[in-house]
Amino acid sequence: MTVKVVGFDFFGTLVEAKAEVTVCIDNICQMLNLHHIDPSPEEFMQTYREVSLEHRRVRHSTHREVSNRIWITSALKRLGFDLETTSPAIVEAVKAYFDPWVLVVYDDALETILRLRESYRIGLISNFTDTAFLYNSLSKLGLEEYFDCVLVSEEVGWRKPHPHIFNKFLTLMNVEPKETLFVGDDLLCDIQGAKGVNMKTAWIVRTSPNSTIKETRVHPDYLIHSLNELEGILQESL
Repeated sequence: MTVKVVGFDFFGTLVEAKAEVTVCIDNICQMLNLHHIDPSPEEFMQTYREVSLEHRRVRHSTHREVSNRIWITSALKRLGFDLETTSPAIVEAVKAYFDPWVLVVYDDALETILRLRESYRIGLISNFTDTAFLYNSLSKLGLEEYFDCVLVSEEVGWRKPHPHIFNKFLTLMNVEPKETLFVGDDLLCDIQGAKGVNMKTAWIVRTSPNSTIKETRVHPDYLIHSLNELEGILQESL
């Protein structure tokens, strides 16, 4: 069956994210202080890291997404501050956390998307805990206009590899699984998740031109080292 839609993961596939976590957490404290919420920076740093680890464990076992707003309010509650996730202080604290992040689009990403758009519809599925930041990032990077569909796990409520987020993508794109090629860098979240709903898959491994698939139960349909290889793969499927 001919491929009609190409779906991409975001982080590690189209862009590289750079950030110092300690600086990000310190930014949260500074923003909270502006709202007259003043936990000890040392206690907040430790508590936030503990809460983050707990939420990551839940995400790993259930694939339910947990918003950054919940991470921050959970940490504050343990320190005696009871705030709603929708309060301005929390919303702005999340923004402050992501302010130091630097996103760099891979050299092969935009050129590949532009070429593929001539023949295919293009979509994005990202595991991420703050939908607003991802949409803002797409806009700032000049990528927003190139996607026919964008799904973020925080907004959907489920993370890859859960089938719900992939099935929602297929529904919104009005396409059959076998008519879809999904491209990602994570064997579990991207490749196993997409194969679980019968999509075709391409695993991108940028680290080494000689990278090989280790012993695993997850077997992508294609292994690539650059997004530029996608055109040849798609031509083979015609």
